[in-house]
Order: sequence, then structure tokens, then C-alpha cells
Amino acid sequence: VINFDLVTESELNNISRNTRGRIHLSDVNNALTEIEKVCRNKYNIIGPTFLKTRNGRKNKNTKVVRRTKQYQQQLLAHREAEVDEHGNQPWVSEQDLRDSCAFFRRGESTARSIISILRTLRRLKQVYGRNSQVTYVCLPSTSE
Repeated sequence: VINFDLVTESELNNISRNTRGRIHLSDVNNALTEIEKVCRNKYNIIGPTFLKTRNGRKNKNTKVVRRTKQYQQQLLAHREAEVDEHGNQPWVSEQDLRDSCAFFRRGESTARSIISILRTLRRLKQVYGRNSQVTYVCLPSTSE
């Protein structure tokens, strides 16, 4: 679904010290990898229903996948938070990141700094979903 370019030392150094704080390059790249995993996991669960075979018919496993409780919960959460600004880009909610990413367990200010860095570097775009739920659009890499 999404492949992020890892942050380079020069990119991190170009960000103002005020935004960057004491965050290290390894912390930012680890967070980016975790966000990528959360996004892949989400779209691996809800994605199979949108897959089509070469002849345009739906995947045969669609009915089996739709019956799983995990699929139903993930799809409901996806639809409740989805807004037009997401477009056709993959996105994750902040709650998904809080539940699954280790950098949120290190502290709120550290997590906020890392997300701010990723937004500044155009890896993520913050979008407010329904009911003021914060979501992040995963922006495609520019080196393709």
C-alpha cells in the first residue's frame, strides 16, 4: 500500500531545532516504519474486498473475508473516520497509531514531536476526520 522513504540525516538537520528537539534520526525512522506497518495491516484487512482479478471480477475470497469480526470492526472504523480530504490516499487514524506504535508509549511530547517532524518532511498530512478525530494521510514518496 505505502512505502515511505526513510528520513536522511540532512533532511532532519534542515528542520528547525525548535521542531526537532532532541529527537534522533533512528527514532524518526523507527516511527516511520511502525506507521507503515499499521497502514499495511489496516489495508490488508479491509483491502481484499476492493481487489479484483484480471478479468474485472471480485476476488473469490471476498465473502469469507467480509464475515470476519476483525474485518467488520476495521471497516466500520474506517468508514466512520473517512472524509473527502483523504482522497484515494492511504490513511491511518491517530487512535490506530496510539494503539499500535511504540513511539506513543515513550511519551506524548515525544510522539507529537515525531509526528510534527514527519508532517514537516511531507511524509504525513494531518486531516481532521468526523467528530474531530485526527487522521494522517500517508503521502507517497517523491523518489519514484
